[in-house]
Amino acid sequence: MHANYVGLEKIVPLNSPAQGDQEVDMKRWFTAAVLAAIIAALSPSVFAQWPLHPQGVPKGPDGKPNLNGPAPRTADGKPDLSGVYIRYDPAESDGPPAGRSPLVKGGNAGAGFKDGLPFKPWAAELQKKRAASLGLNDPDGLCLPQGALQYHIDPQPIKIIQAPKQIIYISESNYGLRTFYMDGRSLPPMGSVTPAWHGYSVARWDGDTLVVESNNFHGVDPNNVAPQTLTELAYGWLDHRGSPYTEAMKLTER
Repeated sequence: MHANYVGLEKIVPLNSPAQGDQEVDMKRWFTAAVLAAIIAALSPSVFAQWPLHPQGVPKGPDGKPNLNGPAPRTADGKPDLSGVYIRYDPAESDGPPAGRSPLVKGGNAGAGFKDGLPFKPWAAELQKKRAASLGLNDPDGLCLPQGALQYHIDPQPIKIIQAPKQIIYISESNYGLRTFYMDGRSLPPMGSVTPAWHGYSVARWDGDTLVVESNNFHGVDPNNVAPQTLTELAYGWLDHRGSPYTEAMKLTER
């Protein structure tokens, strides 16, 4: 029988005279590795900081980022959305600006509407059950891909990578990854592609506004609103209050 010690080249029989020396060397090697790890952990100035790299963010006279400044532009003159973002909910005591829907509040996509979202009876009942269960089968809590609007709701960083023919949307929350095709293609007919957690998305510019349209989502089956598998229970969560949608949903984001 032989023992192979990690970090040592020589293989020696157990209980041989050389084994003791090998064990001492092993302890020294292990101690050195632990010390190296501790030094790395205690050196944030060297290991814990990402290098600074200016991104062309507009700044005010005080040198701070001007969040109301003009967006950077791509070579074709369109807004360049590339960057890292995080959710910000300003107070809107007078309601949303004209032409824009209310902000999502408290994880509820219908909170800003007077009568909530216009559910069908079966969907209204399912939403109440989901809300009463305190998010038991919310895909977020199950570490599954979330509904498209849930990524906008979560207070997690979002990264956008913009290219001429597509935009990549990456959320730190459950590593949500969406692709918006911008090559002029149309949405595929319903059922012509395999449904996906984030659907199938195409995008276009309306002036300086990016318009994203999506369909072919994993959704709730109205004929089976209480499936047996966790994956199917997590289908069709528009928000964290459990607002349901079916595979027939067509989502437009601006």
